[in-house]
Amino acid sequence: MSAKTIRKFCDPSGGRMVCEHNQMALGMVMGGIERTECLNLPSSADGRGLMNWALSRIIGSWHSSNATVSDVELGILERGEFKRPGGALITFALPKQIKTAVARLRSKSNPPARSKQYRRKLLI
Repeated sequence: MSAKTIRKFCDPSGGRMVCEHNQMALGMVMGGIERTECLNLPSSADGRGLMNWALSRIIGSWHSSNATVSDVELGILERGEFKRPGGALITFALPKQIKTAVARLRSKSNPPARSKQYRRKLLI
């Protein structure tokens, strides 16, 4: 039996969705009406392409597969929820492939802090 992705809604509806481990679980609540989807990942996308694909579904506007993913967009992917300008609350669970891509990009944009001793060595 394969692992499942389970996403609980934080909206008062209290619903939940269950998707396959390699799918993105996406739920939308607007005006008290809940809609859920289990989305299959595009097969030909790399990490950046997967993140942009997910952002397109979450935000509701098209993202080029090779567009740079900003820190704000990384934050959206990490939070698991997004409120669209029209008021729809989007909740989602990313599959491992996208979580890994987000973590890799985050580690590049926010490298670990170096010790004071290490920084002093660089200045000498």
